[in-house]
Amino acid sequence: MKKFIALTLAAIMALSLTGCGEDEKKPSQSTGKSSSSVQTDQNSSDIIENADTTTVEGYLNTFGFTTTKVECANVIRVDALSYDDAGNVTKVGVFVYSLLGTDNMNAWLKKILNHLESISDDGVVNNSGKLKPGNDRWTEEFVTNKENGWDEERNDRMMLDGEYLYKGKKIGIYLEVNPFATDSSNPENAIPSCVISFEYR
Repeated sequence: MKKFIALTLAAIMALSLTGCGEDEKKPSQSTGKSSSSVQTDQNSSDIIENADTTTVEGYLNTFGFTTTKVECANVIRVDALSYDDAGNVTKVGVFVYSLLGTDNMNAWLKKILNHLESISDDGVVNNSGKLKPGNDRWTEEFVTNKENGWDEERNDRMMLDGEYLYKGKKIGIYLEVNPFATDSSNPENAIPSCVISFEYR
């Protein structure tokens, strides 16, 4: 009888230890799965909430964009062009391996506009009046019309400054395209063909 009780107790202890082992593993497995799940969600979603603005992708995400959304024809890379004192990206450049030309310049401007209209709270993007007087609504005709932003002095780039509402906040957007700029073997001398920056207004 004592032997039977001893065996029963041993079996109960063994089972309880097995249960404890499983419980100890569960949090670890759960944590790993949770982390993996978050990563998957981020990879499958275009826009990441509370993005890290010290990175190009995080900066673009904050204002409703992704790297892919700002790429133009002949793209090599998308890099940060400037940072603030806290290390946050403030301007992004798109570098290309060959000249854009007018057609690709206009295609990029239309691409940016179409995305802006799709993410803005009211589907509208307006001229800010900073570079060109007036608050005309941005249309494909407006953003590709050189009268609305061509740098007459340098005669080599299109510049536009607009505003849109995103998640209840007014965002200022600056676009610059140089259809004659191309990348350089020396990164310090490289000039981006397309530039985009944002700010809260």
